[in-house]
Amino acid sequence: MANLQSDQNNVESAQANYEEALQSYRDLAAENPRTYLPDVATTLNNLANLQKDQNNVENAQANYEEALEIRRDLAAENPRTYLPDVAMTLSNLAILQKAQNNVESAQANCEEALQICRDLAAENPRIYLPDVATTLNNLAILQKAQNNVENAQANYEEALEIRRDLAAENPRIYLPDVATTLNNLAVLQSDQNNVESAQANYEEALEIRRDLAAENPRTYLPGVAMTLNNLAILQKAQNNVENAQANYEEALQSYRDLAAENPRTYLPDVATTLNNLANLQKAQNNVESAQANYEEALEIRRDLAAENPRTYLPGVAMTLNNLAILQSDQNNVESAQANYEEALEIRRDLAAENPRTYLPDVAMTLNNLAILQKAQNNVESAQANYEEALEIRRDLAAENPRTYLPDVAMTLNNLAILQSDQNDVESAQANYEEALQSYRDLAAENPRIYLPDVAMTLNNLAVLQSDQNNVESAQANYEEALEIRRDLATENPRTYLPDVAATLNNLANLQKAQNNVESAQANYEEALEIRRDLAAENPRTYLPDVAKTLINLSIFYLQAVPDTDRSVGMAVEVLEIFQDFQEIPIVVRYAETAVRVLQANGVDISQQP
Repeated sequence: MANLQSDQNNVESAQANYEEALQSYRDLAAENPRTYLPDVATTLNNLANLQKDQNNVENAQANYEEALEIRRDLAAENPRTYLPDVAMTLSNLAILQKAQNNVESAQANCEEALQICRDLAAENPRIYLPDVATTLNNLAILQKAQNNVENAQANYEEALEIRRDLAAENPRIYLPDVATTLNNLAVLQSDQNNVESAQANYEEALEIRRDLAAENPRTYLPGVAMTLNNLAILQKAQNNVENAQANYEEALQSYRDLAAENPRTYLPDVATTLNNLANLQKAQNNVESAQANYEEALEIRRDLAAENPRTYLPGVAMTLNNLAILQSDQNNVESAQANYEEALEIRRDLAAENPRTYLPDVAMTLNNLAILQKAQNNVESAQANYEEALEIRRDLAAENPRTYLPDVAMTLNNLAILQSDQNDVESAQANYEEALQSYRDLAAENPRIYLPDVAMTLNNLAVLQSDQNNVESAQANYEEALEIRRDLATENPRTYLPDVAATLNNLANLQKAQNNVESAQANYEEALEIRRDLAAENPRTYLPDVAKTLINLSIFYLQAVPDTDRSVGMAVEVLEIFQDFQEIPIVVRYAETAVRVLQANGVDISQQP
């Protein structure tokens, strides 16, 4: 009964029933330990699973550890019977430890569980190969979180091979596991920018799950929706907006239908998908829809957290953070600050109980709040929050550099931008250079992931150097950034062509200031061509960038290479773009500059739109 209640998110009843069963088994085991200690261990394990899902970490860990101790003692006498249970408990405990960022213990337990399962499978492959595959999958999830990509991929691929072989004999039982491993491998490949492989694996997993759901929708529709959601995340990253939106919307409808029958179980998935869809809409400058979806997700998560704060308050904080980013972009400063501060308060409280898990989120919110404060010229608060975020991330990276060094580098980069704006050139340069060295080191091991960050930091450092009239260094860094981004765009144009255009635009600004008119013109025009092509497919996202390069060129043709027709024509086009983006503050600024350019060209502004 408690297992069913747990599956239905009826936590209170499940816990009461597990605890009653546990007490009964303890009483029985006091008289007859040989018979009932295994049941004590099983109930402890099940209760710990429930407590883990509720973020009741201390009790979950205590119960797993007691179950493990009992099962080790039983296995010492009867390994054939009880070693499988030892392996299962080790695996469950490792999952808990991973969630707490207790990486060393999690890895040790995963590896011990895997060795046990391999030994058992050597004698009895039919029974224990599935457990080998499950443990490989769990170990790979841990390795992925540590950016140990090579080992994670190897373990996913071994798990997939085992599960394909099992499914060849018994598809009803093992095809769902094939789909799970394909999905997990695709998540890893997506993070490595191995787009083609990730898409192929998501699509195969989706096809398997659709076929399974056609026969048994209650069981397999959630898997269909999950894979649609993951595929949409990949498509969003590739700027494949139409397909991403369609997949998010199908996933959302599936979860809404499931939640209509079983709200306890599926409302959290409705909220997650609303949040992801809103992220896509925000990137498309579809502000109204994004805000509506964030707010619906937030309302759902607040209601869930009212009943079960341990489990759902982290989701409340995440949605508040995302909504605040949207509000910040819209210059709705008061609401953005309130939401960041509420998110930060929640995450500080969570971190007070469980720092391993929630301190990274505290640092992320401090970083985002600092970005808002910087934009409001609240320099003192912004610097304090960046520095606290940096201190947290340095401490985390000291224990786990694979996972947290990228966050250290990102915060250094953001702090350097603030320092640059304050003319604290020495500190800004030092932080950019430290960030750049970190990203170069990371890219030496994993270029797919970190070369984009190398290019971004080179670009930012070049902006600083350009402002200091350190032209030679600025040009060298822009050109290196451009070369990296061109190479990335050759493989993945949807994702990296926008960055190529941004670097061309910045390099052209430098060349214009140096009276290198010919090169500046060529780079502005190439940037404009790229941005026009991007906007032809996705106008909501890229027309503001078109406006940015147009206004740069309009000024260029006003001052550097006088050409009134071109200068006026481009300024007028900026004003035309503005008509559809009046809610976007940066486009408003481009339009204001366009008006000044037109006035400088002697144009009667009253005749313009």
